[in-house]
Amino acid sequence: MIHGAATADVGLLVISAAPGEFEAGFNAPTSGHGKGIFYIHEIFLYINSFLRVCSVGQTREHIVLARGLGVSQMLVVVNKLDCTEPTWSQSRFQHIKNSVEPFILRNGLKANRVRFIPVSGLTGENVNGRTPIKGLGWYNGPSLVDAIDTFSPAQRQVDGPLRFIVTDVFAEGRGVVVSGRVLTGRISMGDKVRVCPIGDEASIHKIEHGVADSTSSPYSFNSNDGNKHEAIAGDNLDLVLSDIDVARVHPGSVLCQEKYLVPLKKRFTAKIVVMENLNVPIIKGAQVTLHMQCVDVPAVISKLLSTVGAKDTTLRPRRLVAGSNASVEIALRERLCLEKFSDCRGLGRFVLRRGGETIAVGVIEEFIR
Repeated sequence: MIHGAATADVGLLVISAAPGEFEAGFNAPTSGHGKGIFYIHEIFLYINSFLRVCSVGQTREHIVLARGLGVSQMLVVVNKLDCTEPTWSQSRFQHIKNSVEPFILRNGLKANRVRFIPVSGLTGENVNGRTPIKGLGWYNGPSLVDAIDTFSPAQRQVDGPLRFIVTDVFAEGRGVVVSGRVLTGRISMGDKVRVCPIGDEASIHKIEHGVADSTSSPYSFNSNDGNKHEAIAGDNLDLVLSDIDVARVHPGSVLCQEKYLVPLKKRFTAKIVVMENLNVPIIKGAQVTLHMQCVDVPAVISKLLSTVGAKDTTLRPRRLVAGSNASVEIALRERLCLEKFSDCRGLGRFVLRRGGETIAVGVIEEFIR
C-alpha cells in the first residue's frame, strides 16, 4: 500500500455502506483481536490510467498514508448502498460522509479536491454513466467514471534533474529491464545515466511505455516515431538498460544524470505527523523502519527537536504522542538516495513504522553531514 500510494497522484477510497462494515473499518483499532473482522479496500489511480489494489488495512491509516505520500485528490466511493435499509439510503450516505470528510480535511486535502460518490459495485449502478435508479433521486452528482474525468492534471517537474525510481528489475536477453517511474525531469533513448547508490553507468537502450506498436512486440515502439523515444516526469514505464549487469540494479535504485547525481544521505531533519492511533509514545532513540517508495531500512529517531501545537511550540520535548506535529532528527543504518522535499517530493516523503504498524509520516527538511 505504501508503494502504491507513493507512486499515485490521486486516490479512490472505496468504503462499504453495508450495516456494521463502515463502523468496523473506520473506528476499529489497528491492533488487537478485532483487526481482521472487516476491512475496507483502497484503490489508487495512476496518472497513466491503470489501477492498483492496495493491501487491506484500516481506513484512517490509509487516508493518512495517502496524503502523506503525495495523493492530493480523492474520490470517496460509498459502495453497497443497495444493501442499506432502506436501499440507497441518503441518511446512511450522509452519515458516512459526515464521519470521513472531516478526517480527510484534517489531514491536509482541500475540500474542493474531495468528492463522495454513491455506487453499487455488484450491480454497477452509478459506476459508468448515470441511469435513473429508484431511491437515488436525492443524488445529483456525476457517476464514478465521470467523476474520475474531473481530476485536475498533476503538476510535474519536467524541467528538473532526472530522478527515475526503480521498482522492479529483470534480465531480458542482453539487456536489463527496470520498471519504475520518472519522478522529475525527462529521459531519452541513448542517454547515459548513473545507477545510484551503486554509481555504475548504463545506457538507455529502449523506452517501453506499455502501449502496443503495430509493427513490433506489444511493448516496443517504431524507431521512426520520435514522440515515443522520450519519457517525462509522471510516466510509469519500463527501461531497457545496456552496459550494466543485472546484479548491480535493485528495487529502490535511482537513475540520474552524471551532472545531477542524487544525494546519498543517512542523517536528516524532518517534519512528521504522528498517527492518531499511536499507543506507545515516540521517544528519543526509538527504533523504527523507514519506508520510502519501495525501500525500507532500519532507522533511529535520534533527536526530538520540537512539537508544534495549536497555540505554541515546545522545544526538546520528551516524547511525541498521538496526533502531534513535530520536527525530529533521523539516522539511518545505511545511506539512501534522498532529496529534500522542496527539491523532489517523491524522494522527500517517507513513512515510519514500528512493530508492523504505521506510527508517522513525514517529509525531509535538511540533511546533516
